[in-house]
Amino acid sequence: MAKIYLAQKFFTFKDGFNVFDEKGQVIYSVKTPLIALTTELSVDNAQGKKVAAIKKSMDPLFPGYNLFVNGQKIGRMYMDHTLLGSHLHITRLDWNIEGNLLGWSYKVKKGFGVVGRISVQPWHMSDHYAIEFDNEKDELSLLLVTLAAFLNNQEAEAKKNESKKS
Repeated sequence: MAKIYLAQKFFTFKDGFNVFDEKGQVIYSVKTPLIALTTELSVDNAQGKKVAAIKKSMDPLFPGYNLFVNGQKIGRMYMDHTLLGSHLHITRLDWNIEGNLLGWSYKVKKGFGVVGRISVQPWHMSDHYAIEFDNEKDELSLLLVTLAAFLNNQEAEAKKNESKKS
């Protein structure tokens, strides 16, 4: 099973961060634009070329985060509410996220199979996460899903804090 690691800078998600392989080499850099109409992240490869992006949907009928690889939309992640509970779903890829999203220990599944696992790495001074996967072609998509889940958690926390103030 292959792994990549997200190493968020100590102060804020807005500063961006790097993604490392198992050898400690930077393979991606995640950045936020200085000016954007909505929540947006871009992912550059080690050579500095933009290879992926996440953009929050502005459409109230289709909320969530749109995921792009090489300029092509690969899916939209959104909260799916059913009688059995709520979970994050990724269209087009037909993936679901199961587990403790706020505790950062979850699986990305397609049907009954596991595509990847995401977990927090607690022994670091800043936020570190591990993404484990079997199929190398899923690496970038799993990174985007992890980032979108992070954005979704931040948004939920902000709404929760806002409602406490009211």
